[in-house]
Amino acid sequence: AQMKENRLYVVFQPHTYTRTMLLLDEFSKAFDDADEVIVTDIYAAREKDNGKIHARDLVARLQERGKRARYIRDFDEIAQVLRTELEEGDVAITMGAGNVYKIGEQIIEDYKRPAIRRSFFCFIHPRLGFPSYGTHSGRRRYPPASQEACS
Repeated sequence: AQMKENRLYVVFQPHTYTRTMLLLDEFSKAFDDADEVIVTDIYAAREKDNGKIHARDLVARLQERGKRARYIRDFDEIAQVLRTELEEGDVAITMGAGNVYKIGEQIIEDYKRPAIRRSFFCFIHPRLGFPSYGTHSGRRRYPPASQEACS
């Protein structure tokens, strides 16, 4: 029997409209190693949406490069997609300067409920750059043995 290769899911929240527009080509190449890319709305920070760029533009660029990519606006829907699609051994990374890390926290909180638990998912902490196994504060880590899943 052939062993299934683990998959890498990336949930990306672009930061600011001007940066997304300026770096659109670079962003479209940055996810070459990901098996699946989910792009959510641009985190505006200090900017206002001028209508010149949308997260869907990045998704289209990724798809043009042959990447499996989709736009999902709602964080709850993204969490549901990850709960449904991730399998044991898969890795999900949430990245962005906004509140995208909350998706990982939601999945980890769900993991603690035995009725939902299927397998451990590893999330790379967006600010600290290391695997997060519990809440983003790092005070709790669940389950202790699962740190090896991100190694």
